[in-house]
Amino acid sequence: ANPGPTQLHAAAPNPTRDATTFSFTLAREGRVRLDVFDIRGRLVERVLDTTKEAGNHRVVWDTHGVASGVYTYVLRSQAGQESRKLVKLQ
Repeated sequence: ANPGPTQLHAAAPNPTRDATTFSFTLAREGRVRLDVFDIRGRLVERVLDTTKEAGNHRVVWDTHGVASGVYTYVLRSQAGQESRKLVKLQ
């Protein structure tokens, strides 16, 4: 039986000034990668690249030193990938 897809939840706070928390749910244990890209599609930071067990997870991204603007964060796992937008304020 397929345990279902990986779920990437909304970052909070969003918009953010200092830091934001990414949260996601994995249907099964596996390798997971969380990347943040700028509006031009350039990698800003690889926030996570590790193996996680099934269940709910959170990771904090410190946005000090990150320019204001719109970013896309992308979660990749064996189940596929999902992306959402994040706004960084000064």
